[in-house]
Parts: sequence; structure tokens; C-alpha cells
Amino acid sequence: MVLEMYLPLLASKKEESRFEQIYYENRNLLYYCAYSILGDVQLSEDAVSEAFLALIKNMDKIAGNDAERTRSYLVIIVRNAARKICRSRKHEVITAPQDLPDLTSIQMDIHAREAKADLFRLVQSLDEKYADVLVLKYYHQLRDREIARSLGVSLTAVKSRLARGKRLLAEIIKEEMS
Repeated sequence: MVLEMYLPLLASKKEESRFEQIYYENRNLLYYCAYSILGDVQLSEDAVSEAFLALIKNMDKIAGNDAERTRSYLVIIVRNAARKICRSRKHEVITAPQDLPDLTSIQMDIHAREAKADLFRLVQSLDEKYADVLVLKYYHQLRDREIARSLGVSLTAVKSRLARGKRLLAEIIKEEMS
């Protein structure tokens, strides 16, 4: 997880500076998230590297000064990268020890100050495969193809998860209003 390996991939000094700031603000949290899933130092570093490479690919969309949105984007990406590594190595996902905070609660804390906190809470109550796609689509405003590339799934899977996630979310909202 060496910062210097990422800098040549960026287009300008401004992007390098912003990336460096994001890197130092988030590297420990991302490593912690990956390690809680993988339980392996090297594999966790690989997952974090994938997250930072995804950030570089989407730097134009993420490069604003909203650290909380950037952090939630990176947490989603590193969590999915860690799971992908588990699947590729045919490992079962290691359950996080009880003393580690839940990733959903971390994301909820990040967005608690925003006006959309209630809706975000409902989205996070969905199965992660639906919640992640909805957050990337509507909160981070990524296109379907960018979501598919970031999560390592097909475009069809993204569209299906968006439709199912919206339908489930509508059912939850309807129940809460009753």
C-alpha cells in the first residue's frame, strides 16, 4: 500500500494532491474493513489497492471535497474487493469478531448529518448487494457501467439489483408509513 505507486496514474498535480489526501485519510479504515473480512495481511492490502485503483478510475466523479461520500464509496469498493478475493481463493468469508463495529453502522455514521439520513438508513437495511448498488447509483451518481466495473459484476446484474433494490425499498417505506 505505497502511495507512490498510484501517483503516476493520475492526470494532474491537483489530482495527485487530492488523491494523496484521500489516501492518508482512508487507508487505515479500508485496511481494517478488508482485514475484518479476509483475516490476512497481504490479501487485505490487495483489496485496499483495488479500492484505490477504482478511485483513480472515477477520480473525476469523486474528487470533490466531500470526504464522507468518498469514504463510503471506498468502503463499499474495498468490501466487495475483499469478497471477490475470498471467492477467487475459494475461502469462506471470515466473520468479523464481535468487538469490530458493523460496516453498515460506519456508513450510517458518515451520513448521519445529511438530510437524506432516513432514506439512507432504509437503503442500508436492504441486503448488501442491493444497498451497495443503490448507494453507488443514487448517492455517488455513478453510471450503471461504472458500478458494474467497480463491483466486478455484469451490467445485467447491476440493472437487476437496482430494480429489485428499489422495489424492496418501496415495500419498506410502505410498511413504515402504515
